[in-house]
Amino acid sequence: MRPAAIDLFCGAGGASLGLVQAGWELRLAADADPTCWLTHTANLPGRFLDGDLRDIDAGSLMNAANTSPGELDLLFAGPPCQGFSIIGSRVVWDERNNLFKEVLRLAAELRPRCVVIENVPGLATLAKGAYLHAILEGLSALGYEAACAELLAAQYGAPQMRWRLIIIGWRADLGIPAGYGFPRPTAGTAEIGELLPNCTIPAWQTKGFVTTAEAISDLPPVEAGDQVSHYAGPPVGPFQTVMRAGLNGELANHYAARLSPANLARLALIKPGQDWRDLPREMLPSSMRRALRKDHTRRYRRMTWDGVPRAVITRFRDPKSGEYTHPEQDRTITIREAARLQGFPDRFVFHGDRSSQYDQVGNAVPVPLAEAIAAEIRRCIDGQLGDRLWAPFRRRPVPFLGAHGELVPGLPGPRQDWLVCPYRALDDGLLADMVKRLYGIPTLDPVLIRPVVVLNDEAGRTEILAAISGHRRMFVYFQDKLGGEIGLSKTAASPELSFDITVVELSADPVAESPPGLEQPGIRIGKYGVIELQTTDTHGSYQHAVTALTNALDLHAAGFPEVLAANPEWAGRRIEGPNISNVFKRTFYQIAFKFQVTKRETSAGCALALPQPVWDSWQPFLGAPDLHEQTDGTFRLLDDQTASPTDWIYVFDIDTEPGPAGRPAPIRVGLVIGTDAATLSRAAFEVAPARAVEHGGGTDAVAEAIARRLGRYLPGIG
Repeated sequence: MRPAAIDLFCGAGGASLGLVQAGWELRLAADADPTCWLTHTANLPGRFLDGDLRDIDAGSLMNAANTSPGELDLLFAGPPCQGFSIIGSRVVWDERNNLFKEVLRLAAELRPRCVVIENVPGLATLAKGAYLHAILEGLSALGYEAACAELLAAQYGAPQMRWRLIIIGWRADLGIPAGYGFPRPTAGTAEIGELLPNCTIPAWQTKGFVTTAEAISDLPPVEAGDQVSHYAGPPVGPFQTVMRAGLNGELANHYAARLSPANLARLALIKPGQDWRDLPREMLPSSMRRALRKDHTRRYRRMTWDGVPRAVITRFRDPKSGEYTHPEQDRTITIREAARLQGFPDRFVFHGDRSSQYDQVGNAVPVPLAEAIAAEIRRCIDGQLGDRLWAPFRRRPVPFLGAHGELVPGLPGPRQDWLVCPYRALDDGLLADMVKRLYGIPTLDPVLIRPVVVLNDEAGRTEILAAISGHRRMFVYFQDKLGGEIGLSKTAASPELSFDITVVELSADPVAESPPGLEQPGIRIGKYGVIELQTTDTHGSYQHAVTALTNALDLHAAGFPEVLAANPEWAGRRIEGPNISNVFKRTFYQIAFKFQVTKRETSAGCALALPQPVWDSWQPFLGAPDLHEQTDGTFRLLDDQTASPTDWIYVFDIDTEPGPAGRPAPIRVGLVIGTDAATLSRAAFEVAPARAVEHGGGTDAVAEAIARRLGRYLPGIG
């Protein structure tokens, strides 16, 4: 009897096809995209469940798959990866990143013998590994022995350098330890864990990888914007023979995207292995003319016949997206050629409009990789355990993983807390750096910065006056609890607002007289600068968490740390998670407004401190803008090249290690971006909307979505 499997988030069916080819009975496949239903049902056995898994209960799933709790052999799931991927925006709080919880919810009720979760390597690093830790911890809580590893599809027969992170969990009663089920590579010379994602691999380690020529050289020529429906010659080599098995000359999906005259002219000048850096500057898109030559090295690159293709993404129609230009013809690879790189045989026909077909192919699990995993898991279920995983992250250690890729018991996971705090406060070093940046003071020059309230203290007042008399750069600042925020009152034509921190320079004024009876220099009030600190905004209020913690402290004063460690949920009571849209919408207007308000002769400018997760959450709203590094190590957005900005964004994170002697963990600044309200507005209101509608191509995505949805009711429409 064949073992039974369910494939969740199945897409077009890469994993499903791998399961079938490995001898599994595919009981059910599920996905929310109705176009995937067209492709899946036309090519694969088993039922297809069309719907959002968040709205589907386990009972309905089991009825559709004709199974009961504990009977299913394998639950395979590939939650959407765009939130995790380094190619995507890597938004920490992207709602897609939490779909793994649906997999755990369904696994808890289905109780399959094995659970496989497939995703991108970015899952291991996103939020410092918090998501990977949560998935492994969740599987463990459900009674599964789970481990993970990064597998390269090219090592299993797929002609592309595509990495996937694979998690395999065994139900504890089977007695299979964590680390089994991972197939040994069949191509190349390296074992699992010896190669690193996104790093150059020496040629001697790629021996046996399927090359571009071996994968697609038999497919007939086609011009950009055209489609060819018949082969022009016989297959060459074993890979092509397998791809064409069962066909008599007909060829589907061999369509090449239409390209603009400018792109066709560019491709005509690029030889195999060359990219945008080999084009005359005047032929580059305006957005790339100021790009550094070390950046975007795959854009407009032409593939080589003897090379191994890069990972296929949904935007492979666009030569600017990467190494997707045909080795000889002036076009990007066709849908069929990309499907070959994913391991789909030519008999597997993709349905829906062409934009959907690009998405289906680019989002698919490589078929040969899925087949290798499915075959190894089947052997384990049959009692034929192969090699156990060993040190899969030895070249890039993950602190909470053990020797077999399993979660190490007792080790804390990555920090998932963030700045949910009613008060704004800045690290002294960061404050000093911001002040120097706003006022154009060299990094190594000394400055004295004090809260204005120290003027009430004799020693503090003396220090400040001495600094002014000695002609040192002296600044005082106002903050909520330190002198009160400076703000602007509401008028009929403007909103009320206040500044988190207002800094002002004080210097000696040789003309002004000292106040009567006081021995102090005349003081000149210089320019002011504004500093803003954005924290996260949550659904719910932290009032309930504070109440719970206060009550716990009253009841368990002596053992409070231990009791809190045993009940961590107290610290998050009725806080449902970050309100990402609010963080951007509310903050963006305020910051753009303040950037403009401080463009005055009396002001030095405005600086915004953003936690890294908040900056990550901004990316979709800004169109994931390109950052261009300057000679001083700062960055600019889009094509802005302003030499001396007055407005700055500091993107920072907090060390996971505590500071010395119990002090707070230090702040680490990752990006310093010079910008202004106009550039931010252009990103938010020009770049992001264009990318939302076009998805990197030239077609209106809204119109495409309407056509796809109508196609479900009126097949063939459009």
